[in-house]
Amino acid sequence: MNRNLKYITTILLIIIIYSSPFAQKQENSPLTLNEAIKLTVNNHPLIKQKEAELQAAQFKVEQQKSYYLPNVSAEASYNRIAPIPAFAFGGKIMELAPANNYNMGVFVRHTLYDFGKRESQVDYASSFLNSVKDNENLIKDDLSSQVIKVFYGMLFLEKSMAVKDTQLVTLKEHLRTNDLKIKNGTATDYDALSTKTRIIEINNEKIELQNEKDKQELFLKELIGLNREKEINIMGSFELPAYSLNSDSILNAAYNQRAELKLSEDARSTANLQKGMVSLTDKPVLNAAVGYGFKNGYEPNIQVLRGNWYAGVSINVPIFNGNLTDNKINETNASIDAADQKIKQVKESISTDVFQSVVDLKSNISRMNSTQEQIDYAGRSLERAVIQYKIGAGTNLEVLDSETALTQARLVNIQVKYKSIMSYYSLRRAVGDLRTLAGL
Repeated sequence: MNRNLKYITTILLIIIIYSSPFAQKQENSPLTLNEAIKLTVNNHPLIKQKEAELQAAQFKVEQQKSYYLPNVSAEASYNRIAPIPAFAFGGKIMELAPANNYNMGVFVRHTLYDFGKRESQVDYASSFLNSVKDNENLIKDDLSSQVIKVFYGMLFLEKSMAVKDTQLVTLKEHLRTNDLKIKNGTATDYDALSTKTRIIEINNEKIELQNEKDKQELFLKELIGLNREKEINIMGSFELPAYSLNSDSILNAAYNQRAELKLSEDARSTANLQKGMVSLTDKPVLNAAVGYGFKNGYEPNIQVLRGNWYAGVSINVPIFNGNLTDNKINETNASIDAADQKIKQVKESISTDVFQSVVDLKSNISRMNSTQEQIDYAGRSLERAVIQYKIGAGTNLEVLDSETALTQARLVNIQVKYKSIMSYYSLRRAVGDLRTLAGL
C-alpha cells in the first residue's frame, strides 16, 4: 500500500513539474517578438516606477475626496490664569473663575457648501492621474519600439551570418575544385591562395557580425529583465503582415491613439480645471461645527468638570485679496493657450510620422521584388562562371567576383526586408498601436 502511494505521489509530482510555466518555457526555448514586448512592458523598472507614481496619484485623488467627509477630533487643553477674577462678599473672597482651567471633548467640523471648490479639487487631481496613465502608455510604446528595433536587429544579423555561411560553403567547394585543377596542372597556387584569402575575409566579417549581435542581445536581455549570462534564442521572420496604407484612416487612428497627443490634451484639460478651481477662490464657504466635552469653571462649583456642548455655523466671504484671483486666472489662460499650441504641434508631428512611414513602407516593398530578381541573375551568373572555370574557359577571379555578387545580392535582399519590417513597425508606432501586437 505504501509503495503504491509513493508511486502515485511521484507521478503527480512529475505532472505538476512538467505542466508548470517554468517547464513549459525553458531558458533556451525560442523567444518571439510578442513575448519580448510582454516581458519588457511587465518587468522593466521604468514601468514599475510609473506604476508606483500611478498609485501615488490615485491616493492623491482619494485625499481630495476626504474633504467631503466631516473632520472629527478629540481635543484637550489646560490653562493656568492669574490673577483670577474675584470679589469680597460677606468677609469671603468669591472666585469667578478657576486658576486651573481644564477643557476636553470631541469636536466635529464639516463644510456644508463651498460652491464646488472640493469638487474642482477632485477633478484637478483626477486629471493629474490621467496624465500619469498616459505617460505610462507613452513609456510602454517607447520600450516596445526599442524591443522591436533590437529584436529585428538581431534577426538581421543572424540572417546575414547565415548568408556568410552559405558563401563559405560555396568557397570551400570551389577550393576543392582549385586543388583538383592544381593537381592536374590546369591551375596555379594563386587560385587557391586567392580563394583562401577570401575565406579568411568572410570569417572576419562573421566575427564582426557576431560581435554586434552579442551586443544587441545584451541590450535585449536588459529590456526583458533577463540575467546577462543566460542564453537567449529569438524566433521571427521578416514577413510583412497585411496592413492598410490608407493615409487618411491611419492619421485618424493616430489622432485617437497616440499617447503624446493624449498627454498634450491632458495638459490642456488640467489647465482648464485649474482655471475653474481658481475662479472659485472668491466664493463663500459655509461651515458647521458641533462638539461635546467637559470643562470646569461653571457655578456653583467652578472647580468641578461638567459636561457641555456647542453647535454653530459660520460663513467665510472673501472680499479682497489684492487681485490675486484675477492674476491666477490670467496665468491659467496663458497655460491654456500654450497647451493649445502644443496640441497643434504634436498633431503636425504625428502627421509627418504617419506619411513618412507610409512612404518608406511602400518604397521598401517595391524594392523587395527587384532584389529578388538581382539574386536570380547573380545566381545564374555564378553557375556559369563555375562551369566555365571547371572547363578552363574562365578564371578563378571571375568565380570569386560572381560569388561575391551573389552574396551581396542576398545581403541587400535581407537588408530591404529588414527595412520593410522596420518601416511597418514605424507605421504602427506612428499610429500608436504597438502594444496591441502583444495583446497589451
